[in-house]
Amino acid sequence: IKFNPSGGQVWLKMYGTNGADTITGLTTDKLGSIIVTGTSTSGFYGMNASGNFVMKIDSNTGVVK
Repeated sequence: IKFNPSGGQVWLKMYGTNGADTITGLTTDKLGSIIVTGTSTSGFYGMNASGNFVMKIDSNTGVVK
């Protein structure tokens, strides 16, 4: 979820699978994009099998880069 300075919601995105998804790291880069690392037991966001993932999310839109 991203909120504007007034507290209004800018965007809301949900990512995940019907398996066990775990975030193991979370940070931002100098442009404000959100970088998430983790593991999934059932193919996460384009993966064909279980494993690790790194995801970069545009902080303005919530779109995965």
